[in-house]
Amino acid sequence: MPGEYVLADDSGLTLAACPGQLGIRTARELDEHGGDRLQTVLAMVAGRDREFTMETWVSLFRDGQEVAVGHGCLTGTLAATPQGDDGRGFDRLLIPAGQTKPLALLPTAEWLKEAHRSRAVRDLMEQLKEKRIEDFN
Repeated sequence: MPGEYVLADDSGLTLAACPGQLGIRTARELDEHGGDRLQTVLAMVAGRDREFTMETWVSLFRDGQEVAVGHGCLTGTLAATPQGDDGRGFDRLLIPAGQTKPLALLPTAEWLKEAHRSRAVRDLMEQLKEKRIEDFN
């Protein structure tokens, strides 16, 4: 795709209760356990520290060259049980710092402000603005 932009992203969950586990390999490690990912995470923190960090990296490339990398980070506490019906990934568990409800229960405008992927995209767009890259839409 010469001359075209290519966007890639990856996310990872880090649990204070399980240092050295998950991170960028979150999906792969949880899939090795089998079963429901949310329930596996809850089992990992049962009776332990429920603090989390969720990070996303968004990379933009053109003609095989990295243009910019955006980073988004969300910290907070895991809910005791999944909450809400409208959730993407771990949104039914992730309660952002300063909030009382998981992402899945937040109104869309608040969700967009808090979500790690949204933060990563905002960071990427700010970098593109600073680099004066204006042909990316």
